[in-house]
Parts: sequence; structure tokens; C-alpha cells
Amino acid sequence: MREPTASNRDAPSARYALDALVGVAAISLLTLFFAPTVQLVGDVKAHVGWARQLLSGQPVPPDLTHQFFHRLVVLASRATGLPPSTTGLDVWIATYAATAGALYFYLVARLATAPGLARALAAATLTAGLMLVGPLTFLTLPHKNVYLGYIAPNVYHNPTQSLIKPLAIALFAATAAALAGRLPRGGWSFVFPTALAAVAGCLAKPSYALCVLPAAGFFAVARLIWRRPVAWGLLLAGVLLPTLAVLVWMYVSAYGGDGRSSLAWAPLAVAYHHSQLKAPGVGVFVIKQLGSILFPLLVLLLYPRGAVRDVHLGLGWLGFLAGAGWWYLFIERGPRWEHGNLGWSAQISLFLLFVASAAFVARRYLAQPIAAWTRGEILRLSAVGVALALHVGSGLVWYFVHLSTPYMSWW
Repeated sequence: MREPTASNRDAPSARYALDALVGVAAISLLTLFFAPTVQLVGDVKAHVGWARQLLSGQPVPPDLTHQFFHRLVVLASRATGLPPSTTGLDVWIATYAATAGALYFYLVARLATAPGLARALAAATLTAGLMLVGPLTFLTLPHKNVYLGYIAPNVYHNPTQSLIKPLAIALFAATAAALAGRLPRGGWSFVFPTALAAVAGCLAKPSYALCVLPAAGFFAVARLIWRRPVAWGLLLAGVLLPTLAVLVWMYVSAYGGDGRSSLAWAPLAVAYHHSQLKAPGVGVFVIKQLGSILFPLLVLLLYPRGAVRDVHLGLGWLGFLAGAGWWYLFIERGPRWEHGNLGWSAQISLFLLFVASAAFVARRYLAQPIAAWTRGEILRLSAVGVALALHVGSGLVWYFVHLSTPYMSWW
């Protein structure tokens, strides 16, 4: 099948109106759907407590350098007079709306060559599915093990990980545009909002910054060697330099003091340890890793030529390799080693890999009439479609766990 090249024939005003109408409906419904998972339990208790300390002028832990969520909660409390225990949940719910909006309009842009209604409906459907996808946990369900040992693209117990998602989607889209050598509409004026997203993303949670910095740097050098175009101004001033500057400051602040934690080389120490807490065994551990990435792995294996040429998919894979590298190879020294905080990088980068893989497949097929699909193309689409559906089904189990039982008993 040819790569999509057809131009969109929709009238611009009708196209934008349709995209906006479907988008508003999708964002509203998804926000309502995910709002019940927002509860004052687990990690959010600690984060709301730190926001309360900031509101009252009390000191917070020196290694709490990612304070964007907490500052938003403080701002909301001062604006409304409500306590952080209320505004913290409101801000958290707002992150789901922001994620749905960022994801939907990213997909609309990626599917620009598809007919109007098909584009909007596909983007809305994929947005819902991608916000639900989880690792394939059916094998370990009898052990009540749906999290530990897996890499989960979506989690419901940490508000800062939810806040990073819309910022990571924006930064991912801008980085891919820069690596493709295309300065988006607005030219250099696009650099500032990109840098703002990079800085805000670091301050929300540095998990994706740790992935995009090595991924984009490696990809840019490779394209330079291959003599491919790169929008260097956007990449350097909008992505790499602001990300690097904030990460250096955060590292010094978090790990620079006497007696504080530090990073250490420890292959599989935390990842394998977490897996052994429930459903132990080397074979089970390997299955958990493959079950976490089945859909994007199938996309790469079944569409190798198209996947290699797609900048978004390439950035998604490089970002995930960086995130998985932090998770599998390093550890935080000290009492928090078992927390697995470097796992956040693997999770957010896997989420973006799912996004890039789904957009790649949808873009490939929606730009062509169904009659043009060959038997081989239909078989490949069926395989990746079933894999994605299984990830969504497993994600639904993960979602309902957070609505019913004390969720950590199912980790």
C-alpha cells in the first residue's frame, strides 16, 4: 500500500468546525469517564499535602523540584478559597481533559489526509482507546497482578504523571516536526511555546524529559549523517536546550546535597524485584515485558519499511528505548530505591509509542479507499487491531480496579 499523499479536499471552515465539534464531545465524555478514578488516596495524598504546605508557607522536601501540579493547586485554592484537598482533585480531573484534547488534536493533525468525518471519528475513537490501553495482564489476573512487573502506559494513582501527558504530547509533536525539518505554521514564533511546554513538562515531572533529550539528540545526529533536513532552531531553542537546563537544575537540587539520594547503575534491580512481588519467575517477567509492548512491537514488525520512514514512530521508539533504559538499568540509591521512580519514564514514553503507532496505522489506511486495501494489508491490520483491542480490554480491567477495590491489592 502506498504511503498517504492525497490532499484533504474538505473546505477549511467546515473541516475545522467538524473537528472542533467532535473534539469537544470526545473531551467532555472522556473527562466524565475518567473523573471517578480521581480519589484522595495513594500518591495524591502526599502531593496534596505538599501543596497544602506551600499554601501555608511551610517548607517542602528539597528534592520536590517538580512542583507544577502543587503550584496549580495552590493557585486554584487562592482563587476559589477551597482547600487543596478539593482543588487538588479538580486540577487532577482537568489533566484528563487536557490529555484528551492534546491527544485528539494531535491525531487529527496526523490524519489530515483522511476524509473529514472519518478523520474526526477515528481521532476520537483512538483518543478513547489510547487513554485506556494497558499491558496485557490476563495471564497474571489470577494472582491479582495487573501492575507490578509491567510497564503501564496509563496509571490512575499519581496526579503528576497525569499532568505530564498533555505537555509530553505537545513536546513530542513539536520535536517530531523539528526532526522532520518542518517548522510549523508561525515559524520562529512556534519556538517559544515549544520551550514553554518543555520547561513546564520538566517542572510537572521530568519523566519524559529524560526520554526526549537522548532520543531527539540521537535522532538529530542520525539525520545529519543521512543529510536529511532538521529544523535546528526549533529543536535546539525549543526542545533540547531548555530541557537540558531544567534537568541539570533539578538534578543538582534533588541529588546535590549531602546525604541525599543519587542514581546508580543496577540492571533490572527494581524492575525484576517488582515483578517478583506477585506472579514471580523469569519467564513470567519476560512475558510481562512483551505483554506491555505487544501492539507497537507488532506495528514495527509488520510494517518495517513504512515504520522506518515515519519520523513520529521513530521518535516514539527512541524515546521508549531511553525510558526503558532508565527503568531497566538504573536505580535511585537510598530508602526510595523500591519506589521505582525511574519507571515513570518508561510509562510515559510507552504511552507516546502507543500514540505514534496507532497514528501511523490509522494514517496509512484512512488515506486510501477500502477497495484499495490488499489481502495482505487487511491481514496485517487485523493483527494489529486485535492487539490494540486486547490492550484496551486489559486497560479496562485496570480502570475498573480503581473504581471498586482497594486498588493496591491488585498491583
